[in-house]
Amino acid sequence: MAILQFPVLDFKSSLEAYHQFAGEYNKDKPLGQQLRPQHSKMYARILTLMARHYYKRNELFKETPDFRQIEDSKHQELSTNRKALSWVEKTIQINGNTVYRQLLRLMDAGVIADKINHGSQMNFELLINPDFLLIKDLINPDYNPVSKYVGDENPVLKTSLNTSFTPEYLTLEKELSNNLNIDVDKETLPAVRVEPVKEQERTQKKNLGKEHWGISQSKSSNPSGIDDRSQQLIRQWKEKEQQVGPAREPKLREYQKGAARWFFWYVINQLFEGRSINTAHLENTLAYVEQNYFTNCLSLKAIEHTRRIYQWRIDKAKRNIERHNINTQWIFPGLYLDINRKGSNPQTGKPYMSFVNTAGWPKKFEHLQIMKKVEQSKNNDLDLLNKQLRLYLNNPNLNQFRRCEAYVKKNIPHLMDHFLSQFTTPKAQRYA
Repeated sequence: MAILQFPVLDFKSSLEAYHQFAGEYNKDKPLGQQLRPQHSKMYARILTLMARHYYKRNELFKETPDFRQIEDSKHQELSTNRKALSWVEKTIQINGNTVYRQLLRLMDAGVIADKINHGSQMNFELLINPDFLLIKDLINPDYNPVSKYVGDENPVLKTSLNTSFTPEYLTLEKELSNNLNIDVDKETLPAVRVEPVKEQERTQKKNLGKEHWGISQSKSSNPSGIDDRSQQLIRQWKEKEQQVGPAREPKLREYQKGAARWFFWYVINQLFEGRSINTAHLENTLAYVEQNYFTNCLSLKAIEHTRRIYQWRIDKAKRNIERHNINTQWIFPGLYLDINRKGSNPQTGKPYMSFVNTAGWPKKFEHLQIMKKVEQSKNNDLDLLNKQLRLYLNNPNLNQFRRCEAYVKKNIPHLMDHFLSQFTTPKAQRYA
């Protein structure tokens, strides 16, 4: 067993290991149980998706290398669906039922160890036998992946199982569907928008140019087609915008994105530790968090203040989950961090388990702390009053009464009536 720090799939060697195994497996097997060329194509497609999976995983976890580590002896997980597996070649698409039958044949042969459904029959997880995957480690060039199926050459085997499949697993735009958007769709996670700031500025300048161009269409030496009057109006508008708009610190957007990335990984470590989550889902959720979180913080001080509040809310959410033993099996980062999942679920009548529903926790906590201080203050004042009453009862005379009365009047005047009401005896009333 070895820990791979930077795993990269060796496509050709893995496919060769499968071909060697298939040749031995097909001996003395009836035709209906053999591994045919179409199964070789299906396994090549699985290898393509696995290669993409490792590539995206390494790219996503470049700042947290501990998350990209894998063990070469464990079954390797691949989140996919029938639609992703049906696009076998560039111009051929097979039926989803055919995909299902071919997966069953590969499972019977032991190439796929298990198939786990997650919530529905559409999306599932394949556990690939590590004996058929030769994975290299870029950090450790001395590591040499081995497989018991890679050995003697068998030309008859290669010609019988030869396919025209070309492994172009890095050309994403040529595929109809892939496993990079399986668990993240429009219903589970809002679409990630492009960077709005620069696009908005270009649109405003373009509209201004059109608007002022309609004022005067006289010929000008200005290459942009806007006359001097229009340029003057544009300058005035920019100056007014700078006066009205808040003063932004340089590279504020980069600080906002950095805080958003920190917040995303903090949520993953605290609430989803030990969970197996699709890499594409994490990548889309991270982009969504960068676009929607910390965007209202217009200074570094505001970013730091918001970061402390967010950290407190996540810590409290983790304590609530542990205290009440809440089942979070079907709660994913995209659902938890969706800013539109506020309020209660109309189907269950219970509040959504989302970060936006914890927005009121800090104010409730502050109110609770204030009430505790008030209650503690009341208890302290009662203790002081009882102390003065004990002093009087230990030495009941007029001078002692006047000293106690002066103390209460000076330090706890709001309990003066309560102090006088304690003297019910005629002698005490006469002193009062």
